[in-house]
Amino acid sequence: MRWCVRSAVCLCLVACASSAPQHEAVTRTSRSAHDTPDWELQPSERAAQQEQRVAVEGIEGTLSRFDVDMAMQKREHEFAACHEPRAHRVPALAGKVEFKIHVLRTGRVSDVHVRASDLGDRVLERCLSEAIQGAKFPSPHGGEADVVYTMLLEPARRGVAPEQWEVGRVESVLRKRRTELLESCAAPRSSSFTVTAYVSRRGRVLAAGVAAPEAAPPAQFDCIADALRSWPMPRPRKAIAKVTFPLRSGA
Repeated sequence: MRWCVRSAVCLCLVACASSAPQHEAVTRTSRSAHDTPDWELQPSERAAQQEQRVAVEGIEGTLSRFDVDMAMQKREHEFAACHEPRAHRVPALAGKVEFKIHVLRTGRVSDVHVRASDLGDRVLERCLSEAIQGAKFPSPHGGEADVVYTMLLEPARRGVAPEQWEVGRVESVLRKRRTELLESCAAPRSSSFTVTAYVSRRGRVLAAGVAAPEAAPPAQFDCIADALRSWPMPRPRKAIAKVTFPLRSGA
């Protein structure tokens, strides 16, 4: 089995990018409030100042790339245990998975979600997420931190590359079944997912993986992947085909 893991750390990039203007305003307010002694502040002003300090501290939480790499290296045996049985089932299984991990002040992980993936196997994506959930990081500097960890998995054997499909190959199936699938899996309006699926020569979905830019309940990802396995797909020329497509409500 060939096993390759790459990691990348984005220290609160998502949170800071979306909250940058607010962060600047909070910082300015905090500085002006510090010019006034606490005993001169009204109780409501004192409480607001405390909330601002906490908000700034939470936004600025960071972990070094070294700390993240070390924490993940300790889970590599679990990652391999997740990968091996799934690679045996689908030899062409390969791809990149990007996890967003929320790390508490204690270094424990409170949330993991697959925000991008072209791996195509929900069982494996869920197993890897659960392994990351058990990781222990050093305490982040400055508060809770968001970490992005990217994992690259290569095929278990050489010479098993699948036939690569464009989205257009499955567009007719999507038009017929997209709405029903999202409704049955209770996906909210304006939700957006990315799905990758492996299709057998008989047009049957062997495995499917799901990712979303925003966190969603794991059960929703499971529901989507399970429902896709009942979809009749076009038949590939090779033994197996792989396709990645968007799954958006209202599309």
